[in-house]
Amino acid sequence: MGFFAVFFLVAASVKWKVRGLVWRAGVICALMKFFSPGVAVFGPMIGIMSEALALELAISIFGFNLSGFLIGGILAESTPLIQKIINYIIVYGWNIVIVLDKSAEVIIKTFGANGIKPAHLLMILFSVNIVLGIIASVSGYISGRKNTGRNFLPEFKQTDDTLYPEFVKANPKTIIVSVLLNTAVTVILLFFIKGNIFTAGILIVLFVIYSLFRYRNTARIFKNYKFWLQLVFFTSLSGLVFAYFSGFGLSKGIETGMEMLERVILLTVGFAIISIELRKPESVNFIRSKLNRNLSLGLNSAFSAVPEIISSSKGIFSLMRPAVFIEELTSMMDYWYEKFRVEIRNGKIVIVTGRQGAGKSALLKKLSEEYANTGKKVSGIISFAVFENGERTGYDAVEIPSMEKYHLCGIEETSGTKLGRYYFDDSVFEKINAKMEDSLGSSDVIIADEIGILETNKKGWYPLMEKIKSRADLPLVVLSVRKNITEEIKSYFGSEGITVYDLDTINPGEALEKILSNSVNG
Repeated sequence: MGFFAVFFLVAASVKWKVRGLVWRAGVICALMKFFSPGVAVFGPMIGIMSEALALELAISIFGFNLSGFLIGGILAESTPLIQKIINYIIVYGWNIVIVLDKSAEVIIKTFGANGIKPAHLLMILFSVNIVLGIIASVSGYISGRKNTGRNFLPEFKQTDDTLYPEFVKANPKTIIVSVLLNTAVTVILLFFIKGNIFTAGILIVLFVIYSLFRYRNTARIFKNYKFWLQLVFFTSLSGLVFAYFSGFGLSKGIETGMEMLERVILLTVGFAIISIELRKPESVNFIRSKLNRNLSLGLNSAFSAVPEIISSSKGIFSLMRPAVFIEELTSMMDYWYEKFRVEIRNGKIVIVTGRQGAGKSALLKKLSEEYANTGKKVSGIISFAVFENGERTGYDAVEIPSMEKYHLCGIEETSGTKLGRYYFDDSVFEKINAKMEDSLGSSDVIIADEIGILETNKKGWYPLMEKIKSRADLPLVVLSVRKNITEEIKSYFGSEGITVYDLDTINPGEALEKILSNSVNG
């Protein structure tokens, strides 16, 4: 996977020459790993970021040229091996270095290669990674400079929203406490292993039982045969090396093997528990709510690309022609960029719909207050019904943030626009439209209530809608839309990427939480 990552990142860097592109791609990929199903989080996320930073560092120092990409590719391809070595030392302890060193010596002597040292074997492994890094970098460099002139139009698929957990109210305090407690327990038990293996063994068994009861997903660790094969191999090898090859005796060999066994189980379970806690919906949604808007949109686009890449391939037949498949994917970069650029612009529009009386205006009012409380600059207009003697006689419009009230329409006959039984004051629309259009460039959030039949006839808030449609640098726009014209309004803005919340199928409180946590608002 590292080989293909270097290839595509080099190709993209050659094609666009954007500083920071590589490390940002690393952040996106690491977050995709975090938000995707699975127990292992830390190792893959650290590996992804390490490779991206290594390549970015080389490009920053040597520039967007072949030498920069070569050095970056070599560093990026060597990073996984370095990470693997560090992981083994962390999980198995420093004894693993002695075990592997002595084992290599025995193997070398057995085959009579006395001139070779254990360090030479490590250098051979690094040499393989260096060669792969060079091949990936050169291939990506050639591919990035190459303009095939071929147009690939894949069958695009909708983003799989199930990759994200269902939103729940983000309160990660208990998760933070749990993570700290489990970390403390893991560290304390590590000291016990050094002090008293027997006592540590009992405590670790209790810790495992607790983890299986409290965190059922940890059972997946013990069902993985690769875990047991690796554990048995290294602990047995450790005992053998210390008992015989190093001359410490059988008791020392058994003690070292048991120490390694306990350490591996403890750290594997401890890290798994921390990962599970951090992957809980409360934690995930809290993290999502703290991501800035560009990062969130980039993450959504990356998740969208996954099914598109899959749909672009021909399954097993693509693997039979890897060079052609890679060339096709590289050639689609511009196509994806343009598609996602449009989606990101449109993705800043949220529509709240539902039947009359469903709570759209009240939701927008609460939404404006919540955004204002977080320091965001909110501009907009909210409409409220006016009642006399229990009868609805019109609507007032309240401007945000001044909270100035305007009489928008009533049943009294005027010279304004008539719609149904109501007469609308066109001068109010003109005044507020002008104010809101001026706010588009300086506001973080724009709210417009009651988009309806007037707007479909190019009246009411239609001038504001035109301004919104024409701008590429939109703030977040939240529109309340009559249900019978929702699809028409979506089509007007370009339905791709617009988020819709229907208050007939979701209660206003839940919709509020979803909008506030939604990736489109950062």
